[in-house]
Amino acid sequence: MRGRWPTSGPRRLWRCQVAKGYGGLAVRDARVYTLGWEKDGDVLYCIDGDLGNVIWTSRYVCKAGPTLGSRCTPSLDRRWVFVLSRTGELLGIDGDTGRIKWKKDLLAGESDPAKLPRKGLASSPLVMGELVIADVGAVVAVNKQSGDVVWRSEGFAAGYASPVPLLCQGQDMVAVMNSDGPAVLRPDGLTLCKRSAANAADGNGCDPLVVGQRVFCIFSGAGCGLLEPEFPNFNVIWQGKQLTSLSASPVYLNGLIFGLEGLSGQVAITCIQADSGKIKWTGPAMDNATMILADGKLILLTESGELLLVSTDGQGYKELARAKVMSGPCAAPPALAGGRLYCRNVAGDVICVNFK
Repeated sequence: MRGRWPTSGPRRLWRCQVAKGYGGLAVRDARVYTLGWEKDGDVLYCIDGDLGNVIWTSRYVCKAGPTLGSRCTPSLDRRWVFVLSRTGELLGIDGDTGRIKWKKDLLAGESDPAKLPRKGLASSPLVMGELVIADVGAVVAVNKQSGDVVWRSEGFAAGYASPVPLLCQGQDMVAVMNSDGPAVLRPDGLTLCKRSAANAADGNGCDPLVVGQRVFCIFSGAGCGLLEPEFPNFNVIWQGKQLTSLSASPVYLNGLIFGLEGLSGQVAITCIQADSGKIKWTGPAMDNATMILADGKLILLTESGELLLVSTDGQGYKELARAKVMSGPCAAPPALAGGRLYCRNVAGDVICVNFK
């Protein structure tokens, strides 16, 4: 991956139009998958990653929410594409053809709708072996071949964050971040530990970040903390207000956590020491953004459509490159694959730029 680019920005290879959506892009074998919403339904798009042409679309009914647009980023596993609608339907779709192989309503007769976040569900499914795991308040694991429910956790108040895998006590567990706080689930769906934590939004939106066998959590708008899973409660290693982002998930590298401090509008990239919470540095104010980590660098896409490349040097903020690449608003993180960076905005513009 290049460390800098011209002042005009990285070269755009193609542009494609899809329907409105807040979720991101998933890439596999030069195919790009993303969701949009139109005419009372979600549309899954499969785009040729080399040319930008839509190969196929797959549609399913999904009622409109208070903010029109799909919310989930698709999850990929071999030929499978898994998506979760804002109303709680989990779908297994053939990634080659777009054919819906199975569909499961995870809220039917099971969950209290009052526990759903205001904008609907937004998390991405997690694939673990033969299971697909989705957070709809209760965390539900289904067989990825059939969609049959394997286990269902206790009920939580659903947020916007996605479940993540966690190796803990020698077992493959699942960490989740719901509106009422974080939890860690055993391989059978039983709760190992949980912690009630207030947030200043209508639901936590940052994914839990695994740091070794610990979990770093941002309580949207209210602070953050490093937690160690123990039965039946987390052990708090440290807690503070270093990071308060509403939806930009943090990243971890070489003992450092990088995230965004600020609620909306103006935020700042902040680097903190993972084991102590000590702030190493804070960058200048910038538009709200999303962030990924690649090749030891931070790649950020701001809400207004600027692309930033920032060093992960723990000694201070160092911006390597910046360029306007598309119009805003942008709500989803970019995706990097094969030396190409894929970005989208809420309106449905998808672009691919050269990142070699």
